[in-house]
Amino acid sequence: NRQQQQQQQRGGGNQNNNRQQQQRRQCNDPNDFYKVLDVSCGANQKDIKSAFRKRALKYHPDKFKPNPKWSDEKNEISKQRHNDRFVKVSTAYDVLSDDKKKNAYDKYGQNGLDMLEKGMDPEKAGFGGGG
Repeated sequence: NRQQQQQQQRGGGNQNNNRQQQQRRQCNDPNDFYKVLDVSCGANQKDIKSAFRKRALKYHPDKFKPNPKWSDEKNEISKQRHNDRFVKVSTAYDVLSDDKKKNAYDKYGQNGLDMLEKGMDPEKAGFGGGG
């Protein structure tokens, strides 16, 4: 009990540590929306929007140019990857540019977003969110 009191005095105890660990985990996920846009986990809306515009232009389906040295099959695979990347970038921006979605994603990951899509509040749905 005394240790818990000391931890709380130093910085919030386990609840704070759990949140930090979850944020670190979130940022290390290869499908993480922050990584898709290549911004830090603490990025502001201006940085998120700028990164989105840059990547949306790069991966827009109209910007795909087939490699003349490749077969049609290989170019088709490359085109599909290009389009998939554009969809990921658009989805990442959709989540990170909306404060409610961003907060749910930051706290609960994809599960929090799924709950929001179902019209449920993740905090009231029993998600602990790190504490």
